[in-house]
Amino acid sequence: NAETDFQFLKVSNSAGVTFLANSVAQFEVDDNLTISAGGVAVFQDDTNHLGAGSSQTFGIGSGATATFSGTYDNDGVLSFDVDGGADTGTLILAGSITNDTSELGTSVVAAKGTIVYQMAGAATVYTRVDGSASFSYNNLTIDNPSGVLTQEASALDVNGAFLVNDASASFTAAAAISISGNFTNNGTFTHGSQTVTFDGAADQTVSGATTFSTLAIANTGGKVTLGSNTTATTANVNDGKLSVATGVALDVNGTLTLQTAGDSTFEMLGTATMTISGNFTVDTTNASPTSIASGATVTFDGSSQTIGGTNANPFAFGILTVASTGTVTINDRTGTDVSAAAVNVNDGKLSLASGASIDVNGTLTVQTNADSVFEMLGTSSMTISGDLTAASGVTAPFTLTSVTFDGSSQTIGGTSAVSYAFGTLTVTSTGTVTVSDRGVSPDVSASTLTIDDGTLSLATGSALDVNGNVTVQTAADAELEMLGTSTASISGNFTVSAGLFDAQGTSTITLDGGAQ
Repeated sequence: NAETDFQFLKVSNSAGVTFLANSVAQFEVDDNLTISAGGVAVFQDDTNHLGAGSSQTFGIGSGATATFSGTYDNDGVLSFDVDGGADTGTLILAGSITNDTSELGTSVVAAKGTIVYQMAGAATVYTRVDGSASFSYNNLTIDNPSGVLTQEASALDVNGAFLVNDASASFTAAAAISISGNFTNNGTFTHGSQTVTFDGAADQTVSGATTFSTLAIANTGGKVTLGSNTTATTANVNDGKLSVATGVALDVNGTLTLQTAGDSTFEMLGTATMTISGNFTVDTTNASPTSIASGATVTFDGSSQTIGGTNANPFAFGILTVASTGTVTINDRTGTDVSAAAVNVNDGKLSLASGASIDVNGTLTVQTNADSVFEMLGTSSMTISGDLTAASGVTAPFTLTSVTFDGSSQTIGGTSAVSYAFGTLTVTSTGTVTVSDRGVSPDVSASTLTIDDGTLSLATGSALDVNGNVTVQTAADAELEMLGTSTASISGNFTVSAGLFDAQGTSTITLDGGAQ
């Protein structure tokens, strides 16, 4: 039993054929070895030598499985395309791989089929043949029971599914990785500071909590859905759509960029969340670059961040939250730069650059940290449909320029004991905007006040100071209402050209300008 030596060998038995270990020498096939459709073969020998050169083929047919529990040594071609079928064969590498010039073979024909790395201990996941020529996997499975499998130091291309199979499986990247199918991480995936690109032509899914270095999307025919919590140092949408499923958390420790491709899109569904520490930049020409559900939350938690880019269309957020150690700046790009279902400034500053605009479809709240600020600079503007409030303990919650209230029932209030100073205050409401009494005088000040529609109501005890003109105009139901002991001081002209002025109780209006 010096060796078991075949010239040609074909296995077609679906019940399985096992080639038992030979302790003397090796199992050898000098020419073609074929595991035909449905066949099962297990090679247990310490050394299993296949082929004598590039003209010989180790072929695995449709539905066939070849398992090497000993050493895999192939000096011929590895092919999953041998019977014209679906090419769904599987090669399981449970032993070791001879590290010579061929590794998996002199060439690899893996347009379909699956290669499974199942060896224990430290081992290499090969990306090249003959030491230089790269090849692509179809499906790649990491299923090692112990140790770490490390990518060869060249690019890994997986045209199908990439699976890290279970809790014991561990894979470390050593170069860039491209995946065209689904990625499932049930074990340990270590990014090794490498870029992972999802470049399929149909929908792809990322499953299992995973940390990436650079997460890149280059899908030309569908979207890439994050189905489990995901962390990335940076995220780039170069083409296609990045989608965060409802209930899933995405944590970007750096920037998120939508590149120049016209269909680059960022989507968050349901109650998805994202925390981002760098800039949110949209350079795509897509007319609707963001699609973020009203219940999804984006939190900016860096030190100096911008929301901007070259795209000339509004960025639609759900709940926009600032928990920064510095400033988050919304740049001036278009008519409405940012829209949001609600805005929460929990810490740090949210700043609208001069010329920038935001449309808040719900509430804007400045929370309890002393340095929490919502700031509007230069010619910036805001339209808000919900309440504008600040909590007690905030030193200077607002710097406001042009603000329009356009909701149905709104409040300017909160528990802050600091005056809210507006530039141009406009009411175009379908109901009532109420200025609450917060025990400070004035509760609200403004350069000018214009009521085009709806009612601005001063609650009893509240105070309004307008340093310029007050105009009630346009709509018959436009109204300035003063209740109880409220007060108003006006330094400019007071004009009611349509609508109503209604001072009730012991409310007081003072005209304190020079010529009015």
